[in-house]
Amino acid sequence: MSVDADIATDDRGIPPMASRVNARVLSGCAAPTYPAVAMTATRIDLDLPEGWSCWFELQQSAEGACSGKAELREGNEPRCVLVIAQQPTREAVIERLKFRADYFVGEWRMRQREGGTPRP
Repeated sequence: MSVDADIATDDRGIPPMASRVNARVLSGCAAPTYPAVAMTATRIDLDLPEGWSCWFELQQSAEGACSGKAELREGNEPRCVLVIAQQPTREAVIERLKFRADYFVGEWRMRQREGGTPRP
């Protein structure tokens, strides 16, 4: 099933109390968009515990700023997708990713040890 299947093509899918928002009306509120220069997907070694892996997509703007997203997997099971907001350099994105991945894996393992079911 595709994501598009759940998107209404007209106003019938919008609850009565909701309304459509025109991004142009929200001057200064909409996030700027930048043309993508490069997008790569690769496995990255973050020194995660055995059994965990990370696939990372890096995007770099024309100005040189970087952002990315990463999928953390435990074995073959996807556990988390991390989104790293725009950072000034590639190294800053990777450092932020390492910090967030370590934190997520630590929390996941702690909840497993406590007998709770971790929320993906």
